[in-house]
Amino acid sequence: MLAGNTPVLVHNDGGYSIGDIDNVANHLSGEFQSPANDQMIARIRGAITNGSPLTSSQENFMNHELTEARLMKGGMSYEDAHQEALGTHPPGKNYDVDIIDKDESFGPWWRKQNGLPPRTC
Repeated sequence: MLAGNTPVLVHNDGGYSIGDIDNVANHLSGEFQSPANDQMIARIRGAITNGSPLTSSQENFMNHELTEARLMKGGMSYEDAHQEALGTHPPGKNYDVDIIDKDESFGPWWRKQNGLPPRTC
């Protein structure tokens, strides 16, 4: 959830464990590795380790990536698994807003979905 552009913290409602974030990190290694994914993994791992609440976007990230990983492990293609995983969260709400704001790989659609103004050159 967001209050304006400020993430609202939620409890670890998904009951995620270090094993879960390890599974996500493994899933996102190799061809799916990116600085944004690495930042989300580090933040979530830290929150789980410290018993801190996750942001709603962090919970969405976990739901998305665990769903995608499970489906791909069962033989589904990345494209099909990704499409199904998109149904686990509101559009564009699976990365923390500050990551979207700072990482130029997130284009105008992502910025609009998260209440951010267009980038200026």
